[in-house]
Amino acid sequence: MADDHSAMSPDDSRVTLRFVPQTWIHDYAVEVDPVGPLEWTVSRELLLAVFASEDDWHSNHDVRDNMRVEGTVPTWVREWSGPFEVELVDDPKTIWVDRLATGTPDDPDR
Repeated sequence: MADDHSAMSPDDSRVTLRFVPQTWIHDYAVEVDPVGPLEWTVSRELLLAVFASEDDWHSNHDVRDNMRVEGTVPTWVREWSGPFEVELVDDPKTIWVDRLATGTPDDPDR
């Protein structure tokens, strides 16, 4: 995997996500050590189909969590039974750049 995820161009076909494993301690989700690789990729096309905008990415927590079963995700991530977060590694501006540059609305139903 490339070290500089921020250098992604609009033509790149993959987006990198990161899994943040957690456990419950006194009713708080606390980050724990991973048991394998944390990052994987999904197609940019899939990410844009599911999240029309960066705001959608941030506001749709359950849908974002479902990305842990998409793309090249490590098996241990798919099987994780505790709490977790899914983070976007790539710079959001490089993912939704086409929509920003063309003025395409975030919600095509508007």
